[in-house]
Amino acid sequence: MGAGVRPGMSLAHARALLPLGGVQVELFTPERDGASLRALAQWALRFSPLAAPDPPDGLLVDISGCQQLFRGERRLVSQLARAVERLGFTARLAVAPSFGCAWGVARFGGEGLTIVAEGGAREAISSLPVESLRLDEGTCLALHEIGVWRAGEALAMPRASIPARFGPGLLLRLDQALGRAPETIEPMRPVEPMRPVEPVRVERVFDGPTARLEAIEVTVRDLLTAMAKELARRGSGAMRIDIELTRVDSEPVRLAVILGRASRSVHHLWALLGPRIERVNMGFGVEGIAMTASRTGRLRHEQAECWRTGREGGTDDAALWELVDTFANRFGPERVARAEPVATHIPERAFRMCPMLARRARAGEKPGGGLAPWDRPSLLLDSPEPVRVIAVTPDGPLSRVQWRGGEHRIVTCTGPERLSPEWWRAGPDERHATRDYFKVQDEEGRWLWVYRELEGNRWFVHGVWE
Repeated sequence: MGAGVRPGMSLAHARALLPLGGVQVELFTPERDGASLRALAQWALRFSPLAAPDPPDGLLVDISGCQQLFRGERRLVSQLARAVERLGFTARLAVAPSFGCAWGVARFGGEGLTIVAEGGAREAISSLPVESLRLDEGTCLALHEIGVWRAGEALAMPRASIPARFGPGLLLRLDQALGRAPETIEPMRPVEPMRPVEPVRVERVFDGPTARLEAIEVTVRDLLTAMAKELARRGSGAMRIDIELTRVDSEPVRLAVILGRASRSVHHLWALLGPRIERVNMGFGVEGIAMTASRTGRLRHEQAECWRTGREGGTDDAALWELVDTFANRFGPERVARAEPVATHIPERAFRMCPMLARRARAGEKPGGGLAPWDRPSLLLDSPEPVRVIAVTPDGPLSRVQWRGGEHRIVTCTGPERLSPEWWRAGPDERHATRDYFKVQDEEGRWLWVYRELEGNRWFVHGVWE
């Protein structure tokens, strides 16, 4: 959206706005979209026990009575909005006394998050177009012919004349929007409400409280073994494990282990849990231990081998993620990051640091649009360093560069490569001067990436090939 691409735009127009090589086009498949929407409804059950997809692009969630668990209705909806955003979606949310009112406000209202108070449905939808009433195209055209464009105008029409002229559907939709007609999730679509899958949970209660570390460690290992067996039966692995140690004299101790990729290796999970268990304050004794795999992922079955042959992508990949898990759980998930490419031609914006344990992109997606197919230095300076140059002509090539207290004679100079600002970015902080980049080699054999700002005719070193 930052490049100016909007829904309904032609493919050729969208390609012209996006950077070269950063466009990925996929065919629209309604079956796959429907499956994804059903999966999203399954995910939404963490906020309400009743959710269902509303094809082609919506969800209906009944949050009646759930606000008490989230300390208020607005807090519930705010958490839901942030969770959807973390999944990579842009969503519009509306809470209203009826499904019809919420549907119209979410799609045609002016705010991304709207809460309609009890009794405020009429006021909320009056200024919206008649399409917000979930009417078919023929009914909308018939209303437009008589000059009815807003839902408020349709509400002001005499009820007795509506069925004869527009059929019973308009009257039903008006009553549903105002909450006069009962409406539940099941009758709206021929889709059954989604039911949650119980997470894997194992627990152990002791005969009496114990503060012996050896007994706690043995119990945790046994619970990990039992959890691994159940995960293997389901063909999945744990990506987050929550542990709760119940103490006799104070609040329970809660620990969490987050993994970068699904695993059910008892050895690996214990390596992450063991140091945490050793530091737990047992108080006057632990009465019980409960362990829950609160987030899981599919884990492919691998053929057992008697001899390892160094197969690529197998043991080495697993060892890498085990190392990442160890660092992330020891230093914090946000401190273990990777560089991810960004689809931009501005060098300092070409990468962003993302946590390694963040959700990976969905299958078939390229993170950030991929790398630009141009020659770039292996070391990009954090901030371009100003230099003084001597050029044969005002536009190059360069003959000498004074940088970091020394003067270097240039033996090879290629360029310039002109990089203009990203015109689609708004705001004074987003503007960059037009730059001409040169790749130069000094007499010591070192290659530098030097550029000139056209507006101020200033020179900088931006990178080095090592």
